[in-house]
Amino acid sequence: RQFLNRLGYLIGEAVSFIEGLITLPKLPGSSLLKKRAFRGRSDLLALRSALKVDEAAIRLAESRYYPTVGVEAALKRHGDTIALDGDGFTNADQSYVGVDISWNLFNGMSDRHNVEAARYRRLASAAAVLDYRQRIAMEIDNALLELKTLRAKLRSARMQERAQEEYYRLTGGASTTSLPAPTS
Repeated sequence: RQFLNRLGYLIGEAVSFIEGLITLPKLPGSSLLKKRAFRGRSDLLALRSALKVDEAAIRLAESRYYPTVGVEAALKRHGDTIALDGDGFTNADQSYVGVDISWNLFNGMSDRHNVEAARYRRLASAAAVLDYRQRIAMEIDNALLELKTLRAKLRSARMQERAQEEYYRLTGGASTTSLPAPTS
């Protein structure tokens, strides 16, 4: 019964008995199964997304090596009437443009340490993705080996059934043991 349950699980249908010859579905090759798994598994896609985030963190940390530039502009008119022509004390046109450039040269090497930390996080994420891919490949290989074993067991059970039928046919159903016949 356990064999039938496993067989049903592997082919995706309930199996209650096996009669005669059954054809098992042909599975795609190991490499095709792995490609599909690597492409479509959401957990692996999430790990890849985390790797992309870590790569962006490296670029962000490296951007601190360069000065920051800020630009600000405003168009403003001032006045005490709807014409905005001044109020007699201040200029009517108060528009301005400003540029701010800053560069922290003496930061105690924190920028360099932040870049190194981001690179190590990326390496850890890359190692996690690689490890997870290898674990998926191992699970696929193990499942294919188990399927191969189950197919061999099915083949063996078929041969055993044929041998028993042939033995029954040859002996005519008579018992070949040397036990005495039951007396009534």
